[in-house]
Amino acid sequence: MQTFLILLVSFSITLVQLLFFREILFIFNGIDFVIGIFVSSIIFSFTLGIYILPYLKLSRNNIKYAFLNTFFLILFSLISFIILQNIRFIFNIPLGSQIPLKYTFISIFFILFPIGFLQSTFLFTLINLYPSSQTVANIKLGGDNKVIHPNKLQNIEFPIRNKNYLQYLFIYIFGFIIASLLYSYLFYTFIGIKILIIVFISLIIVMFCLSNRNTTIWGELLLICLLFAIFLSNWSEKFDNYILHKNFASTKIESYHYTSYGQIAITQKNNEYYFLFNNSLLFSVPDNNIIELEDFGHVPMLHHQDPKDILLIGKILYLPIILKHNIDNVDYIANNNKIIENIKNISSLNTMLNDKRLHIYNENTKKFITYNKNKYDLIFIPLETPTNLYVNSFYSKDFFEIVKHSLKNDGFIALQLPGKMVFNSYITTELNQSVIGALKENFKYIEVIPGIKNIIIASQTKIPYRMFIKRHLKKIRGKTLVLTKHHIDERMDTEKTKWLISELKHLNPRNLTNTIWTPHAIVFSVLYDQAKFSPYLSIALDKILQYSYFIIFGVIIIFFQKFLYKTSSFICTSTSCWLNFIIIFILQSYNGQIYKLAGIFLSLFMLGIAVGTFLAKNTLKSMLAKRKILFTEIIFLIMASALFIILKINKVSSGSLYSLLFLSGLALGTELLLLTETSKIYTSKLENIKKMFLSASLGAFTASILCGSFLSLVWGMQNSILFILFLKFLTFCRWADLRKRIL
Repeated sequence: MQTFLILLVSFSITLVQLLFFREILFIFNGIDFVIGIFVSSIIFSFTLGIYILPYLKLSRNNIKYAFLNTFFLILFSLISFIILQNIRFIFNIPLGSQIPLKYTFISIFFILFPIGFLQSTFLFTLINLYPSSQTVANIKLGGDNKVIHPNKLQNIEFPIRNKNYLQYLFIYIFGFIIASLLYSYLFYTFIGIKILIIVFISLIIVMFCLSNRNTTIWGELLLICLLFAIFLSNWSEKFDNYILHKNFASTKIESYHYTSYGQIAITQKNNEYYFLFNNSLLFSVPDNNIIELEDFGHVPMLHHQDPKDILLIGKILYLPIILKHNIDNVDYIANNNKIIENIKNISSLNTMLNDKRLHIYNENTKKFITYNKNKYDLIFIPLETPTNLYVNSFYSKDFFEIVKHSLKNDGFIALQLPGKMVFNSYITTELNQSVIGALKENFKYIEVIPGIKNIIIASQTKIPYRMFIKRHLKKIRGKTLVLTKHHIDERMDTEKTKWLISELKHLNPRNLTNTIWTPHAIVFSVLYDQAKFSPYLSIALDKILQYSYFIIFGVIIIFFQKFLYKTSSFICTSTSCWLNFIIIFILQSYNGQIYKLAGIFLSLFMLGIAVGTFLAKNTLKSMLAKRKILFTEIIFLIMASALFIILKINKVSSGSLYSLLFLSGLALGTELLLLTETSKIYTSKLENIKKMFLSASLGAFTASILCGSFLSLVWGMQNSILFILFLKFLTFCRWADLRKRIL
């Protein structure tokens, strides 16, 4: 019974965590650094629950507390879900805008805290439901056996009092893996309420197993039947829609869907439709900024003498503008087919989709460009500001290198970035220069047209002068609403262009080039958007990030401490988590499907921990404990070095990254268990085991805050791996020196 309960609880809490992970990502505009905030909040609340549990003075058979804990876990999961879905309404965030950073940290922490706290107390209460005899640690080291006196075991105030804690760890991981895989292959497209109903049914079954009264049992069975009926009916959609509608300001929800790339929502107000992707406004119909629409739709087209073949990556709203020109073919790449399906219901756009010159491809953009043999006169990239890794990859040197091979000899590439005509802040300048630097690596000629949104055009051939562009304007006379030769003169004014170029050179002396693995643009984009709410905070954060390398000195100080085991456990979990974040960020840049693949990532990592723990406990018994730890450090160094080489030669593949996720978990599980066993021998008090566990949790928390939130994005993936190798090298040296002196 105890095994079944732990398995069911593990399944439930994993599924609810993945649900909140998905919801937090799209509510906070799909910005990847919230992953670190999410993980750190879960680790903090989970660890706090473990340490508070002993002070509750529960008896081993306190089934009543386990029953109440189940009830409160259900209650607070529902409350936190409702608060999360209304967080944009609570902070009065306009439709499609970002949530300020100062609200992001606080809101995510307080939403997740009760869930993580109750999960830890619930899990360890179940482990200690039934009494079991304590066993004495008896570990071999250098041929000597040291035995800890049984009286010392009675003084441990640590939740795991059962001798079979490793068995329960394996059961927990098994439930974790089942929930993660079901999420990735089935549940990720479900609406939030349906996933919560699955979690609630699982937890009510736990309450059913803990109940000992007939009236309570019948009530639980009735509740399970009711939830199952709601799950199958349309009441779940109605309830989810009711909770969610305030998330989209004062607009009415027409439809919303969950895909592997995130949430697509269409809302409506006064017959104006808004298309949102992860709460970022893609476009509206009719568009409220016709000047910007015609600027980017027509001006790049006018740069080419006779454009015939066009490729559009991004906002579909530019298609009607492009189709006004005398072209032969337009290829549009739609990662999310749901957008096309919903556009068909809007009459003003449906006619555009029936144009014989238009060809829509629903596939991965990078694979399409890589394997497509067509050559284009113009490639449009009207994407949103690169505030996440997947969008950032389309503004990178690596992507431009692929794109230039799809252009004809006289072809152009055109994209947009934020800009200001009167004052250009240095953060905006850094954002523009990082992308321009990436373009300069691949194209000979680049033109920047200043405005509220800068239009950047690049080509391998000379870009025509303004007089030729105005001459081409005659070809579409009568087809434009606001675009005239006077508007082109004003937009492409020579003095404005010279001023912008001087600003780019003067305000930003740093040589920045945006790449997939060094995503400068995503950092500057987030700071740029945050400047709308807190300009001084954005400037302060930018200065802090510039000097973030000073963290290395703090790390060196840690290694001069005398607490070898606690320092090693801190470094072990921090480097493992840091490496996992880097791998996840690489995969997100590679295919952008973290909403679907999150469960697979977690299941591989947890499977690695289970295998590593098993190997540390049952194999290599003839090897001394410290030699095992040294061996594990060598494996981790080889693994991190392999990832660095993969990025250096740009041979990234999903299979290699999945393998590294598994090996990272294996190394972590092996080393933590070995550190625990070795620490039991060399310390006189088992209270130090508790402190070592705290060090391990602190390491994971630190890595989540620093790496998961911003450092890996600021430093870049390769520099972050070098920092991990530096940490592991110091650990390797400490254990090698200890082995030389003692073993």
